[in-house]
Amino acid sequence: MNAVLNNLIRGARPGHDHINGSHLFTFYDWDGSHGGSQPVNWSNFQGLVGPTGTRLASFYAFRMGIRALNRCKTTFQSTASDSHVLAITTKDAEGTVYLLVTNSSTDTSYDVNADVSALVTSGTGNMWQLDATHNDVIVGHPTLSNGHVTFTIPGTAAILISF
Repeated sequence: MNAVLNNLIRGARPGHDHINGSHLFTFYDWDGSHGGSQPVNWSNFQGLVGPTGTRLASFYAFRMGIRALNRCKTTFQSTASDSHVLAITTKDAEGTVYLLVTNSSTDTSYDVNADVSALVTSGTGNMWQLDATHNDVIVGHPTLSNGHVTFTIPGTAAILISF
């Protein structure tokens, strides 16, 4: 699930990493029918919906990423102090600021002190979480203090906060 979000974040970052295009993703699991002469191991490729119609973790990751990045939001470079943590900040035309953070570490949680003071200094937000037990659901309503918000991101998880 983090690979989906990390690719969306990397492609949306301002500067040299920005991609002007589309990130294509299959809706259903790939079954290996590719028409080529060489066999392909598709077992590592998962779509958004399983064969029985069940929404997969990748579905919820994609949905979270779209909430943060859709409608050509202005993006801002966000930095993190650990290589396992990736973040992007966006702002929509109505002035809502979105902070999307992923943690690729499988067993380490990180305490985050995010500074969005250049974009917004006060307010109460909505915080969505995606991990093994949360499928892109609101888990809290953090408050900005002088443009800073603090939270803990579990291992192999993503957090999206809007203000």
